[in-house]
Amino acid sequence: MEHLSRYLDGSDPYDLIEATLISNGTWTVGLAGPEHWDPIFKRARHGGGFSGVDVNRFPSDLAVFTRYRDSLRRAAIAYPLPAPVAAGEVEEFLASRGHRYGVTVTSSSVGPVGIEPTTKGL
Repeated sequence: MEHLSRYLDGSDPYDLIEATLISNGTWTVGLAGPEHWDPIFKRARHGGGFSGVDVNRFPSDLAVFTRYRDSLRRAAIAYPLPAPVAAGEVEEFLASRGHRYGVTVTSSSVGPVGIEPTTKGL
């Protein structure tokens, strides 16, 4: 949550912030439960909340995946996805601005370009 908060501190406010929580049936160390997300949702201009999450059943709510899928379908109507971009455009964007998002672009003469997370700048 700390990294997300710092990211939001350095960015323009979002209109809407929604998230889903992956329910795997157990509480694990470092798991940010539903109660930790309210301050994040309040940072959006028009609010936010969970997509597909039944907070009363978390983390044992395995139906979250079905409800999340349905939520994405509804969101696609309200917020259509942008057109696809070529891989080269993504590489160029990340090479020039990836540091803002905590990623670096690496290349290899033998394999594909890799996008790796960094903690620098976060």
